[in-house]
Amino acid sequence: MFPATSMMSVAVDPSTGEVSAPVPLFRVTDLERRPDGRTHSYDVTADGERFLVVKRVERAATQPLAVVMHWRPDLGQPAGAAR
Repeated sequence: MFPATSMMSVAVDPSTGEVSAPVPLFRVTDLERRPDGRTHSYDVTADGERFLVVKRVERAATQPLAVVMHWRPDLGQPAGAAR
């Protein structure tokens, strides 16, 4: 039996619906789980080659957030700033 923290893969025969034995792809930790144990914190590209996994990050303290309004990326400086 593989740990619950492994991303698994199975081959499916589309003509019969037969499914192969699961094969572990890679280990994943700290996935966000719903109360029923299921998770929706990942997605797979259409070609099945890449995964995007959302993981919880623990930080010792909150980080400040700076919001810059009226930024003019074409000039590289805030609007109204001296040139």
